[in-house]
Amino acid sequence: LDLKEGARDVVRGLADEAWIDVRFFEVTLIVAAEAIVIPVGFCDLDPWPGLLGRAGFFEKFRVAFDHAADPPGMDIARIPR
Repeated sequence: LDLKEGARDVVRGLADEAWIDVRFFEVTLIVAAEAIVIPVGFCDLDPWPGLLGRAGFFEKFRVAFDHAADPPGMDIARIPR
């Protein structure tokens, strides 16, 4: 993705220190053989470029992270609606 082309917005930075430019794209994500389209925000913040947000995914899936497992893992389950 070219981060100069997405829909631009600004969000608060880490610890509310500053505003960060974010570019949003509609992305198709395949989870458990199901394709969902979600808005995904990306920032180019040095030294932590990143992926931002949870909208569109966590309303549809319950996610449990297991950091105690070796190797760490997670379970994903569809939320019936």
